[in-house]
Amino acid sequence: MKISNLTVEIFESLKRKKYLLIFYTLFLLFSFLTLSVSDVMLQENSNEEHRVSVGNTKTYKLVDTLIGEKEEVFLRNLQSVSYLNAMYKELSDSQKGEYQVVNSQSINYLQEKDLPTEFIEHYEQIAGSVSSWTKEEIPFKSLQMNDHALERFNLRIASGQSFSPSDYQYNRDKIPVILGNSYSDYYTIGDKIQLSYLFKQFEAEVIGFVEKGERVTFNEYEDYVLDHYIILPFIENAPQKISEEEFSFFQKHFLNGVNGYFQVPESFSQEKVYKLVNEISSTYELGTVDLIGESGFHLSALLFMITKNNELLKLVVSFSMIILVLMTIVFCCLEMYRDKKIYQLHLLFGATKKEIRNYIMVEKTLLLSFVLCVSLTLTNYLGEITLVLFIRLLYLSLVLIFLFFLISTIILRKWRITND
Repeated sequence: MKISNLTVEIFESLKRKKYLLIFYTLFLLFSFLTLSVSDVMLQENSNEEHRVSVGNTKTYKLVDTLIGEKEEVFLRNLQSVSYLNAMYKELSDSQKGEYQVVNSQSINYLQEKDLPTEFIEHYEQIAGSVSSWTKEEIPFKSLQMNDHALERFNLRIASGQSFSPSDYQYNRDKIPVILGNSYSDYYTIGDKIQLSYLFKQFEAEVIGFVEKGERVTFNEYEDYVLDHYIILPFIENAPQKISEEEFSFFQKHFLNGVNGYFQVPESFSQEKVYKLVNEISSTYELGTVDLIGESGFHLSALLFMITKNNELLKLVVSFSMIILVLMTIVFCCLEMYRDKKIYQLHLLFGATKKEIRNYIMVEKTLLLSFVLCVSLTLTNYLGEITLVLFIRLLYLSLVLIFLFFLISTIILRKWRITND
């Protein structure tokens, strides 16, 4: 008998070996997903490694020494805003390195929003008293970043957009913001938020959300996972004419701005950086600026952890692929010997071994296509499907199809009934 109705034959086959087939399909799906998820995680680790790694550079934290009376004298100077703005501008425009601003100045919301305590700055330290505070007094986690800092950490935007050059310019009471991923449960693109930053009120417009788990890190003390943060663009210029309120605001704002991070080539010594920075600060009567070197141990520990995670992922994937190949061989042998009598009946009634093998290959191709589609769908939900991942999954599918072809051919040749 010829195998004329392939669809009926496959359906009957599925009913005969449903438990064996379900077990193998689940294992196959698990293996494909292991490869897919590991690829997504390796890509995440690669991105994290790129952000953490500083290459052949080193970063210094600038710390002004305006304390007590020295600070009061400087801030009484009517030129203080101009001096601070000019110093920031000179540091930012320096050709010797990249000047990055990442300030963790908290903000206050001016409208009721039932946000969890994870969004509150230092909640553990103020938990006992925060319940009696007004909404304007509760500090929420925030970062102010300039364009050099955003370029260094290459923050990935889940939806919306990042800051444009015009967003760093002062626009009176309006400012765009990017929110951490956890904020997406409470706000959407285009929402307006009334907030206070350094005692100045702004109407903030949500323009984007960062990917979950995005991170900004310089050392163990300045290591921010951005899920619960609101990110403001660092305003780079004060207008010529400002009110008394704006004067006070820009004093605080630019004083934070000149306490940023200077990333320079390794060949540029700390003495040279110190001399460069203090030549600029003396021009604007800011006094001495100290330098704090980066924590090499913290960054090295992060890179070591990422490397170990990558090695573990690769080991798990390799082990999973070996088990999958062995399981495929066992499954194919068990399946064929289980249905041996049925295949022999087909041979007796006129079917050829080639037709039986073709039927087996169609069945397995459909199975692998189903698993491949499910894996790609789930991977697309978890992260981006890269071309490399698609090629790997396709290659794995072809290897398994070849195994099915090889094993079925060998077993069919061993059977005594021949009808080629």
